Amino acid sequence: MPDGPVSNPADTSDEYPVTIDSAGKPSYARGARRPWWMIIAVPFIVLMIFLKNHVKNICWKSTLLLVLLFEFTLLFVEHNSVMIGHWVYNKNAIVGIEIWEIPIEEPLIYYLFPPVFVVMIFHLFVSHFERKRQ
Repeated sequence: MPDGPVSNPADTSDEYPVTIDSAGKPSYARGARRPWWMIIAVPFIVLMIFLKNHVKNICWKSTLLLVLLFEFTLLFVEHNSVMIGHWVYNKNAIVGIEIWEIPIEEPLIYYLFPPVFVVMIFHLFVSHFERKRQ
C-alpha cells in the first residue's frame, strides 16, 4: 500500500484522506476532536437499568455467554475489516482507547448492548404475557 493520503477509488476528491501507517493499517482523522460516540451509550445504559428493575428472571450466566460469543465472533470480523482498510474510524470522533485495533466504543455500544437488550426485552415480553395469562 502507498504511504500518505489514499482516496476511496469511487471518490475522485481528496476530501476524506486516509493515511497508511508503518504497519500497513489505514488511519483517518478529520474535523475537530469530539469523541461523542460514548455519549450514544448513555440512553442505552439508562434503559438497561430501567429494564433490569422490571425484568426479574434473566439467567445472567447465559446472557454473559451470549455476549462473550457475540464479542469473540465480531472482534475477529471487525479487526480484519480494519486491517484491510474496509472499515476506518475517524480518530477525532473516538475516545482513543483501542482493543486489537478497534475503538473501545465498538465492543461496548454495538457488541455488548444489542444481545443484552434482546435478552431483556424477550424476558419483559414473556413475563408480561405470563401475567396476562394468569
